[in-house]
Amino acid sequence: MSPQNGVHPLLQPDLDYLVEAELQNFSYVNGSCAIWSFLGFGAVQWIMQTISREEKEAELRFRPELVGYQKPAGMAIP
Repeated sequence: MSPQNGVHPLLQPDLDYLVEAELQNFSYVNGSCAIWSFLGFGAVQWIMQTISREEKEAELRFRPELVGYQKPAGMAIP
């Protein structure tokens, strides 16, 4: 292997992928992989929301004064 244009062949960028027809029409995208990825991200989001919801419910169980309308301390009925 002799260097071409002063650059070793292993260090030259391979530009063949720019002219492949598969890559120009996005046929390389795996549809089922995209669906499973989307469902996986959705499941992670649902789990995170469930955890935060349970944390808020636990806080309300231990601090019932946060539930419902609380009359301000300076407000008195004449």
